[in-house]
Amino acid sequence: MMSRQQRTMPTRHEIARYWLERKEASWSSHGWDYGEPACMACGWWKEEWDEESTIPKKWAASGLNRCHIVPRFMGGSDLCENLVLMCDVCHSGQPDYLDPADTFAYMRSVPGRMAAGFAELLAAYAAAKAAA
Repeated sequence: MMSRQQRTMPTRHEIARYWLERKEASWSSHGWDYGEPACMACGWWKEEWDEESTIPKKWAASGLNRCHIVPRFMGGSDLCENLVLMCDVCHSGQPDYLDPADTFAYMRSVPGRMAAGFAELLAAYAAAKAAA
């Protein structure tokens, strides 16, 4: 029996499928490929893939976080339309916004993993993690 505190979140694949069906990538500055799971902000992807895996299994094993566009404590839901997928680094740097447009602007502003500036973001993440 599920307690009141437990909640059901959509799978990573369901979230990716939601955004694919809307053909919207307003949050992406690097392009986005449904068939190759990657962080929706910086484009990071897990380097070890089982090429024989199905797309749902690839998303499940992607290592990406299900991230709220509008946080729950600000009234955001656990529905696909309020969730995106980000790596640990991008998720830890994500500010809490009430307006989804601000979250999408943050996601577009994150430099790609290969871009200049990502090293600083990664260093800030490592420092914050070490301080916790």
